[in-house]
Amino acid sequence: MPARRCRREELEQFLQLEWDQLAPKLQPGIRTTIEQILDRQDASGITREQCLQLAYAEGDDLLGLLVAASALRSELVGNIVTYVVNRNINFTNVCFIGCKFCAFSRGPRQEDIYFHTPEDIARKAFARVAHKMPFRCRFVVRRHALA
Repeated sequence: MPARRCRREELEQFLQLEWDQLAPKLQPGIRTTIEQILDRQDASGITREQCLQLAYAEGDDLLGLLVAASALRSELVGNIVTYVVNRNINFTNVCFIGCKFCAFSRGPRQEDIYFHTPEDIARKAFARVAHKMPFRCRFVVRRHALA
């Protein structure tokens, strides 16, 4: 028997549900996997099959997964949201794949292609690090980068 599909309202309001309410409604395999993760506070020990089961969860199984994930997040980090500023220095803008993911890529025969030398990349990396440091440290980093 296929699992029921969640209504939009259920998905939008899952935070009002409790694990103890939903757990009895879950398929035994999914419930065991989720409880294993909650007990360990770590999902790294689950199998590929268990991962796929969770990825394809529907209905009450999906709601249970959402409630459990939210409870675990709350226990581990609370309601704190953080982000990481990630900087990538591309050594070239030549793309041989053509996936349309980035807007800066160029074909190998276009006029505005570039290839950065390792020295250029090091200079850019030091400049970005130095920009985030206090002025006193900035001089030291730049002096070493140019030496």
